[in-house]
Amino acid sequence: MGQAERTNAKERIAFIDLMKGIVVLLILVHHLGFTEQTEWLKTVTYNLRLPSFFFIAGLFISHKYTTRAFIIKKVNNLLVPYVFFGLIMFAVALYIPDMIIPGIKDYHIEMTRQGLYRFFAHPANLPTWFLWTLFYASTIFFAISKTLRHRHWLITIFTITAIGIGGRMLSHYMLTHMNQNSLMTFLRYTHFSIGLESAFYLMAGYMFRNSSMFAYNPKDKTRSALILLALTLWLLAANGVTSYYWYNLANPLYTSYVAGLSGVAVVWLMAQRIGYLPYVSYVGRYSIITLGTHWVYHVIMRGIGITSPYIELAVILALLPPTIYVLTRYLPWLTAQRPLIPVPGERRRAVETAAPAFGGTIAGEGQELGTENLRKL
Repeated sequence: MGQAERTNAKERIAFIDLMKGIVVLLILVHHLGFTEQTEWLKTVTYNLRLPSFFFIAGLFISHKYTTRAFIIKKVNNLLVPYVFFGLIMFAVALYIPDMIIPGIKDYHIEMTRQGLYRFFAHPANLPTWFLWTLFYASTIFFAISKTLRHRHWLITIFTITAIGIGGRMLSHYMLTHMNQNSLMTFLRYTHFSIGLESAFYLMAGYMFRNSSMFAYNPKDKTRSALILLALTLWLLAANGVTSYYWYNLANPLYTSYVAGLSGVAVVWLMAQRIGYLPYVSYVGRYSIITLGTHWVYHVIMRGIGITSPYIELAVILALLPPTIYVLTRYLPWLTAQRPLIPVPGERRRAVETAAPAFGGTIAGEGQELGTENLRKL
C-alpha cells in the first residue's frame, strides 16, 4: 500500500468515527430534552439516529466468520455491554432508592425466572435497548447475505426488503398482541421486529462498502449539491416522529427508508469533508460507552435535583473522556473493547486498551459502535 493509499485509509477511519460521534451526541442532546423544544429538529433527528448506526455497522460485516463465530462476536460486542451498563443503572437505582429514574421508576430485579427475564428484556439503562435490536439485525443480515453472496445482488436486496416489510407488519401486530405469551412479550421489549426492519440499513452499508462509491470523495461544489439534495429528501420524507423504541412508526416503511438513508448521506458527506474533530471523533470511536454511560449521569443529576439541561450537558461532556479512559483501560471485556467469550477461529491480537490523547490519530482504530477495529480499506 502506497503512502497516498495509507493516508486515504486514515482519513476514512477518522471520518467514520466522526460520523459516529455526531450521531451519538445527537442522541445525548435528545435525551436531555433539547430536541423536544423544536418539532422540526425532533422529527429529523428521530429519523436519523438509528439508521446511521445500522448503516455504519453494515460497513464492517465480514463473511470470514462462521455463523457461530459471528454470533459469539456480536454477543461480545452488543449483549455483554447491554448487561454491563444495565447493571450499572440498576446499582444506581438500588443505592439511591428515593431517586425518580426516568423510564424505570419502581424498577426492581429479583433472582427469579421472571425477575431475570425482565432485566434482560426491558433495559434498566434505556438507551441500550438499541443493542438488542442491532444484535437481531446483524445476525439476520449476516446469515442471509452469507447464504446469498454467490447469487445476484438483487436477490439479496429483495430478500432483505421483504424481511423489512415483515418486520413493520410484526411491529403493528405486537402493539395489539404483546401480552399474548412470554415469547411475544420478550420479542416486543427487545424490539425484534425493529431489528427485522433495520436489517435494510445494514444491507445498505454493506453494499456501499463493497462498491466504488465508498472511496468517492466529491469536490466541494459537488458535495454541497449532494448535501442539499439529501437534505431535501430527508426533510420531505421525515413526516412526523418515528420513535422506534415506542413503536411510534409515523412514516410508511418506504419513506422511513428514504428519510433514514438521506439523513445518513448528509452526515456522511459532512463528516467526510471535515475528517476529524478531536472530541467528537473520540466519543464516536467509543460510542458504545458514550451510549451506555450518559444516561447514568443524566439520571444521577436529575436525582440530586439538577434539572437544567445545559448544566447536565456540560457535566456529561466533561465526564465522558475520563469515563471512556477508565472503562477501556480496566474493563475492556465488558465494554466491547476485548472479547469476553473467545471467538472461534479468530486470532487473538494484543489491543491497546488505554485511550489515546485527544490530539492523537485514531487511524486504524475506529470501531463498529466503538466495538471492533476497522480493517484497512
